[in-house]
Amino acid sequence: MNFHHQVKLVSKHVSMGSFKLKCRFRHCILIDVTNIDLTTTIFGYKISMPIMIAPTALHKMAHPDGEIATARAAFGAGTIMTLSSWATSSIEEVASTGAGIRFFQLSVYKDRSLVVQLVKRAEKAGFKAIVLTVDAPRLGRREADIKNKFALPKFLTFKNFEGLDIGKMAKEHRWLWACIICF
Repeated sequence: MNFHHQVKLVSKHVSMGSFKLKCRFRHCILIDVTNIDLTTTIFGYKISMPIMIAPTALHKMAHPDGEIATARAAFGAGTIMTLSSWATSSIEEVASTGAGIRFFQLSVYKDRSLVVQLVKRAEKAGFKAIVLTVDAPRLGRREADIKNKFALPKFLTFKNFEGLDIGKMAKEHRWLWACIICF
């Protein structure tokens, strides 16, 4: 279905200051929608709709099953889930939920060995792509978190960083790692 099937044009003159526009619109209502197909492909993977699940952290703050439930929901909906590096479920835990197309979001860290460790784990677990985040070289001052005295609940951790050699990264994000280390 293309644009011309959705809207038919009808002539109308519109004057906006010194601009004169000639617009033609006629909405097509009460049309047959029984065979609408929203499927599309992303990097060759067919999905049921042009919607994917973006990488967001800390799902277990909203639900005890966290990113595992999100992965199951994405598979059930026939779409792609992108797991955040800062997830409360590990790469391996999410992969263990069974079938589904998954991407892994990765920030660029000065400590490239950390990047290599995360990429190898994602690849081994069957993740199909790396979604690279390059716009956040430094974490900003989160005024709302400061005002609300946000602290990660003691029962949550950033699972993808457990057991890794974090080396230089601990120095880069000292305040964040203070949260991780205290668990």
